[in-house]
Amino acid sequence: MPMKTYRTAEVAAAIGVHPNTIRFYEEQGLLPVIPRLKNGYRIFDETHLLQAKLIRLAFQAEILSSNLRKSAIDIVKTAANGNFSRAIEKTEKYQTQIKEEIQKALEAITLTETILADPHKADTVFEGNTISRREAAIQIGVSMDVLRDWERNGLIEIPRKGNRRMYGAMELNRLKIIAVLRHANYSQMAIRRMLTQLEQGNINLRAVIDTPEDNEDIISVADRYLTSLTLALADTKKMLVILRELR
Repeated sequence: MPMKTYRTAEVAAAIGVHPNTIRFYEEQGLLPVIPRLKNGYRIFDETHLLQAKLIRLAFQAEILSSNLRKSAIDIVKTAANGNFSRAIEKTEKYQTQIKEEIQKALEAITLTETILADPHKADTVFEGNTISRREAAIQIGVSMDVLRDWERNGLIEIPRKGNRRMYGAMELNRLKIIAVLRHANYSQMAIRRMLTQLEQGNINLRAVIDTPEDNEDIISVADRYLTSLTLALADTKKMLVILRELR
């Protein structure tokens, strides 16, 4: 029996995108090499169709941090190159990354609720100890340059001991909230406004975000990010099914 083939429009319809999107996937190296007829028409086979479905699953979550998005792209490109076993390994690692982000989002929500209930309860220090910027960056999962940038832009003020900045529980809690909001693609200006509302004890936490009609608070933003992460995690299970079929 001859191998079933598809045209661009058929692959696009199968995954619910415009044919131009399929062409974009090809240009970005997200699909295996697509043979063409003499008239220039692309001819897709079952492998291309499965790969297109994999792409759709990998990218359909609306909100993901840049690191997670990079991991998703890496998985898709690895599969496009035919290294399906390696793509499976990367997808399993990607699942772990998402689970860690889910935990951070949950923690940010809990911290915000704690601060609203009792502002002093979240300020507990580590038995009188503090940690360095490098250690703080590791705990939050960002670079030291990112921490410098947040401080420079007024998102957080870090106490010093001589010339050395020292991070206690209060600073780390604030950094955890900032990290989740940044991963949810909110600007530093919007985050600063949200945090100002939080500091003022505003239960509604209403802040003007970059988009005029989009008024949100820290808890709702973190919750929306959490929802997106949860959906992305569910998608990884379907991605693994496709990758194992391709292997």
